[in-house]
Amino acid sequence: MFRAYGLRDAEIAVLYVLWVLWFCDRYLGIKGLSATASGLSVRLVQLCMRRDGVHPDVALNFEKVRRWRWNEVTGRPTSQTQRAPTRVRGWFEAFFADVYMGGRNECYWFGPTPMPRPGYRLFDHDLAACYVVSLAGIMCFDYERIEIARDPERFRGHVAGYAEVEFRFPEGTLYPCLAVMMEKYGLWYPLSGIALATAPEIELALEMGAEITIRFGVVIPWKSREAVFAESAKRLRREKTKKDADKGQWLEADGDVFVPAPEMQFPPESHGDVGYRPFESGSIYTRAMRLKFDKKSLPHQFMKLVGNGVYGKTGQGFKGKRALDMADLKYRAIGPSGISEPAVAALVSGFARAVLGEILWKLPAGALVVSATTDGLLVDVEKLDLTGTMCRRFQVLVDRIAPGTGMTELKHLIGQAVAGKTRLQLTGLAIEGQEPVVAKGGIKVPLDSADGDEEKERALMRPENQNRFMLDLFANRQPGQIIKRASLMSLGEMVLNDWDLQTLDTPVRLNMEYDFKRRPVDARMVRIESLGVEHLAFATVPWDNAAEGELARMLFDRWREGEQDKDGNWVRPAHCLKTMADWGDWQAFYGLYAGNHQRRARFEALQAGSDVTVKADGADEGQQKRLRGPTGQVYATARTGMLGTAIRTFLTAYGQRAWGLEGADLSQAKLAAWLTEAGYPVKVHDVKNAGRSQLHEHVSPATPEVMAFLEVVKARFPGLETGRFLVTG
Repeated sequence: MFRAYGLRDAEIAVLYVLWVLWFCDRYLGIKGLSATASGLSVRLVQLCMRRDGVHPDVALNFEKVRRWRWNEVTGRPTSQTQRAPTRVRGWFEAFFADVYMGGRNECYWFGPTPMPRPGYRLFDHDLAACYVVSLAGIMCFDYERIEIARDPERFRGHVAGYAEVEFRFPEGTLYPCLAVMMEKYGLWYPLSGIALATAPEIELALEMGAEITIRFGVVIPWKSREAVFAESAKRLRREKTKKDADKGQWLEADGDVFVPAPEMQFPPESHGDVGYRPFESGSIYTRAMRLKFDKKSLPHQFMKLVGNGVYGKTGQGFKGKRALDMADLKYRAIGPSGISEPAVAALVSGFARAVLGEILWKLPAGALVVSATTDGLLVDVEKLDLTGTMCRRFQVLVDRIAPGTGMTELKHLIGQAVAGKTRLQLTGLAIEGQEPVVAKGGIKVPLDSADGDEEKERALMRPENQNRFMLDLFANRQPGQIIKRASLMSLGEMVLNDWDLQTLDTPVRLNMEYDFKRRPVDARMVRIESLGVEHLAFATVPWDNAAEGELARMLFDRWREGEQDKDGNWVRPAHCLKTMADWGDWQAFYGLYAGNHQRRARFEALQAGSDVTVKADGADEGQQKRLRGPTGQVYATARTGMLGTAIRTFLTAYGQRAWGLEGADLSQAKLAAWLTEAGYPVKVHDVKNAGRSQLHEHVSPATPEVMAFLEVVKARFPGLETGRFLVTG
């Protein structure tokens, strides 16, 4: 039985390969296989260009370069013709590669969403074939006429523009549209900062009222349609007269013959375009082929895979990714594909972000947005406003690619969502007959409980059961919890060790906490309807700047992970955000350290004028104190914790007779003895040293132990202004 099981796996693989061979030959005109499905994408889009009468090198600004090398076997020099980017394109590729960033992925709500009324619904909208459609908006670039542009108005309209911008959105903007790349955390959308952006994003930001300064920008004019076809005709004629006409990895395999759909026109109608759209024929073809088959069928899914692979191939080879080279079994950087052009990839991804950003901007006031994921939006609005500039531009492309279809489609309909972080959204209340939203955030549901029973495994894989497992995991997670993450071993592990493909279980720390791409506000407890339990929930607003958010994320990771001493004992426990008590503890931790960050900024500003003294927080005019440390920060230590901060602040105020302690009557020795007797051990030298320190306001979080301490000292010194101790905001 085991032998039959193993052979069946091999049969499935062979049958799939045979099916791909047949399908590509029958429907695409592609002979033989490529190494990957996206390799087929490259060959198909190049075939479409040639069918249009356009040479791929002309469309994507490549040229042939002859390289010489010494042949050790023949003992003579030999030459080889290589395909390389044109001169000017090559100069700017590094900049365009930096502007090429991913999709807009954000979580706007944490925890279960409220259900304000009976029949409340959340709608999961999706931009139809987003990247396939967006590619059709690109026309051939004329790098020889590239312009340096610093006027934001130059980036309006259907132009290929790329820039580094300094920006600020108006206060109250809920969904800024310019992304700041955070090295560890991806794209963040603050109210202000410095960002790399494309023309559609800049145009949208201007419409939203943002102040924008172009620090450096370029605009690439579209190459005229006539020039593209004239130059292509020369190259195509030249190829026909050459014996070795463009074979190999860059262009389609020798013998490929395009099989057009009967309703297609080559080249597509220009619609009055200035230039030629190199990806339009391929987009039309893959979209037309998808519509020929049922959505759940293999050919539909295969054509979706091939169509979506084109976009990824335009950006291949510019991000330093590595892969195993099967020729010599060494890892090497992945090089460009036959259609790689970073300016194309950057503009396509920027346009997709702008379309989604415009939809967010035009949502009605009070709309609850749960998440945005590249080309989708989970929101409690059924009918989206698609009248904006970017949406109209996108719909025009949809009309060219798939006439008669809309630019959005509804993927899911649910009653309640439960959100954790980016790409972690679940269904708290499903609607009968509707498939639940189950975005697992990289977590895989283990199949161990099925004990090898195929029927049980299939049941566990059903969306409703996957959702239930993830909901239980989210609601019952514990600080520091370890789970097993199942993943297939890499190609390198298989080949280098001569192993069969296996699933590896790796222990990892569970992370279903919020990612802090935005600032949490309005925390409360909300019931998860299908579980009948309450969980912490909060809305979010954008950070003022990315650095502010990065500080919060770093502090949250420290708070969540806790801290152990060298012996493994917990100095500070690990945490989860599940209850209002957790929220209060986190706010106390964040308030302490974020407050110190702000005090340091104020100190540095003051020190710019004087490096000797600064005015103590809350001190009277003329009361100046020399700092005992370089910044005068007041951090909790692992030994004394946040209570220690409150005690040290009290001793400083007492030593300076400030904050209502002007008439205090205890000597340093008696104060130390009284505090020690009250349960707060203090030595006389602690009192002496504190009196020489800078006095800071609002440094102590309102934790139970801090509040208990303040009650004790307030009872002994009724005039003490305890409000000055506590973190505000």
